[in-house]
Amino acid sequence: MNFKDENGFTLVLSFIFITVLVILAGASASVVINESRISQKKYREKQAYYLARAGAEYAVSNIDI
Repeated sequence: MNFKDENGFTLVLSFIFITVLVILAGASASVVINESRISQKKYREKQAYYLARAGAEYAVSNIDI
């Protein structure tokens, strides 16, 4: 097999491979960031719910009639 006719093939193949890796890394980073934001939002929602419930229970238990 004569590789002298394929001088630029390796360079083109390398660019394609690197481009695919960069796209995959970007997509993965985007998914991780999005999942992190969703997780933080759910945590804050739960925290707000339990704080509100605790406040309501405290108010009910301390009613002076």
